[in-house]
Amino acid sequence: MAKRVLIMYLLNKLPEASSQALFADSQAHIWALEALSYLVQASFTEDRYGVVQTTLPSILSSMLHLQEAVDRHFKLPHASSKPLRSTNSMEDFTYKTLRFALRATLKTAIYRITTTFGNHLKAVQMSAEHRKRLQQFLEFKE
Repeated sequence: MAKRVLIMYLLNKLPEASSQALFADSQAHIWALEALSYLVQASFTEDRYGVVQTTLPSILSSMLHLQEAVDRHFKLPHASSKPLRSTNSMEDFTYKTLRFALRATLKTAIYRITTTFGNHLKAVQMSAEHRKRLQQFLEFKE
């Protein structure tokens, strides 16, 4: 119990610590995003029955929700705007590198899907906010 109180104290006093905990296991998410985007891309030509296209709205919505969350994180005062080149702690370096890698991979995954499906995405049902966000990717403005 004492360890938990200490952890909660540190997370409240050091916002960077909660951020670090959030992105500590980002590598698995990065690989999942890459794999999912490649599968969706391949489905455009290889999925004759359109199974993947039926889940395309939820896949895109999930990616756009994740992008919104990551963007909100980067706007926080304790989140630095540049990745570290060198640091004293390898853990800190890995965490900061993974944050930026996750953000870049996420944008790449969304671009991979939007460039593959192009104007066909207009037929995909999603919220107006996500449609607007997706349009920025279609116009290469993101």
